[in-house]
Amino acid sequence: MQTATTAPPDDPQLYRTLYAGCPICGKTSVTALRTADCRSYPNWHPPLPETLVWLECNACSHVFTDSFYTRAGLDELFRLTHPSQVAGNDLDRQRMIWAPVVASVLNVLSGNDLPVRASSFDNAPLTWVDVGCGSGGLVFTASEFGFAATGIDLREQPVLRIRSLGYEARQTDLLSVHSDTPIDVLSMADLLEHTAYPVALLKKAHQLLRPQGVLYISCPNRDSASWRQMDLNNANPYWAEIEHHHNFSRKSLMWLLSQCGFMPVNYGVSNRYIACMEIFAVRVPLPPSAASSGI
Repeated sequence: MQTATTAPPDDPQLYRTLYAGCPICGKTSVTALRTADCRSYPNWHPPLPETLVWLECNACSHVFTDSFYTRAGLDELFRLTHPSQVAGNDLDRQRMIWAPVVASVLNVLSGNDLPVRASSFDNAPLTWVDVGCGSGGLVFTASEFGFAATGIDLREQPVLRIRSLGYEARQTDLLSVHSDTPIDVLSMADLLEHTAYPVALLKKAHQLLRPQGVLYISCPNRDSASWRQMDLNNANPYWAEIEHHHNFSRKSLMWLLSQCGFMPVNYGVSNRYIACMEIFAVRVPLPPSAASSGI
């Protein structure tokens, strides 16, 4: 019988489950793209799988790994935490990084039917939920602008550190979140590519946000010039990123958002990571095609 001090078993099937089909459209016809060695990734450790197999859907062209983490796999993956994911590091630098994002969200809000109360001094600030909040920089900055901001993350250490600084944070995932009142702003900074089934996450975001509420997403862009150059140099770290399940392009992410009830209104280049994009979208009614397409 295994004890608490026994090393975890080496069976990789305990930690990852094969996709039955494309996690976006559900079709099963795929092409193998490449296999990446993950052992050089900073948080890789046994018994996590040593390689990632990347596939491309022949129907919708989505690029994804052949498998995703089980509950046991996530527990093992999150046993270690990046120093960058711990709250309290380089807080002024974080303010400078996130201030333009908050300002852009305020610009989007001012262009729809939501009153922009976040930067005022009244008693009813707009609500902001940052999913996968990590080190908390966006939570801190949105709060500084006047939002009632809350961070959620699966890792315990960042959540406890954020709380120690006097901010709101919960150790949970978005699918488990319930809100009595609609949320005004929801952010997924470098999160969607980590999610086994992005459609479920986006549908949950659509359920939680108020009409014309703002969704902010950032993630790597596999169609950017820097991504293509890294591929040519055989030096693209994203293929070996053990926490990622998807590689989106601008086109594929825009299409996915539109199918899940979001209208992209602004595109930008994120300065957080290499080859990274960001999209600001507003919640609109789900399109009639959503049900018939399986999205």
